[in-house]
Amino acid sequence: MSKQINIGYSNMELQKINNSNILKKSEGPYYHYTSLKNCLNILNCISLDDDKRREITCSKYGIELYASHFLYLNDKEEFTNGLEKLLKILKTQEKRYINHIDIVKILREYIDQYNNIKSSNDSIISELPNHYIISFCKNGNLLGQWKYYGKESGIAIEFDLDNCIIVGNKSKGREYVYPVQCKPHDIIYEEDIQNQKFQELFKPFYKNEYNLRCSAMQSLMLASYMKHISFKDEEESRLLIPLVYFPQHEDESCLLERINYRESNGIIKPYIKVKLFRNDVKNKTPIKSITVGPGENQEQIFNALILLVNSRFPKGKTSLNVLNNSNEYYDYIVVNGIEIRKSNYPFRNQ
Repeated sequence: MSKQINIGYSNMELQKINNSNILKKSEGPYYHYTSLKNCLNILNCISLDDDKRREITCSKYGIELYASHFLYLNDKEEFTNGLEKLLKILKTQEKRYINHIDIVKILREYIDQYNNIKSSNDSIISELPNHYIISFCKNGNLLGQWKYYGKESGIAIEFDLDNCIIVGNKSKGREYVYPVQCKPHDIIYEEDIQNQKFQELFKPFYKNEYNLRCSAMQSLMLASYMKHISFKDEEESRLLIPLVYFPQHEDESCLLERINYRESNGIIKPYIKVKLFRNDVKNKTPIKSITVGPGENQEQIFNALILLVNSRFPKGKTSLNVLNNSNEYYDYIVVNGIEIRKSNYPFRNQ
């Protein structure tokens, strides 16, 4: 395995920024928008029979999600906003320490590396930290998200992440890794706050090489939580997962085996698999609701999801007789404790 591949942040570096005041932990709710195909992949992975895994998680009802490589998100432009701010900060620091040759050398190393991301230099991906992202929105019925899926009804799955743990899939010949707490952080949209957060991150490094390198690496992580103000209505939060997020000792080749690859929109996307489990109630799913977006087959998808949830999910509160609840935005029924909803936005075939 090539030694040039950058595994990513250490757990210490990750926890340092997660436990600081630089990022704000999200208060939810947590809606994950996805395609109909990916929705079925998620809902069909609810039952696990691995006894060792069940002992770790206290529940056999796990939900598998795909965390996408940060350079392969759905919107090519959504990472560049934070990256541009980051490059400005690094260049400001470079001017500030122009008389300190060692510091300037390190800063220029990261400036060149991050400039290559901006210019889409394909060869740079092996040199970048491998971190992966799962996105959530606080609004489960966003017209902008439904428009993205067009004629195909998109799906918004709501998770109870306040009571969840995440578990990493095993690499070849290895046991499942130990679970960790699951808590996304809010996206930062305001430009002045973005600049402030970068300044806070670089403030303590002074002229210490180790602290500078940590800040430079963490700054790329921080940039992953920034988007343009025009996206603010999404109220997005993200769960960022480096390859080394789970506390299990593995060599480089085993960590890289955790990376999977899939085709999407004509390109190959790297991703890793993680599973969500309820940590507070035994044998209960982390899913709170499933919303079917507007589309020409919305009614058929809605009815099929009722059947799927009723037959596959742990038994709970159910009211199947009528579509018995509604509000301004959607109609819904309750199946095994999960609300299954239909968006009330009108569908237009354009």
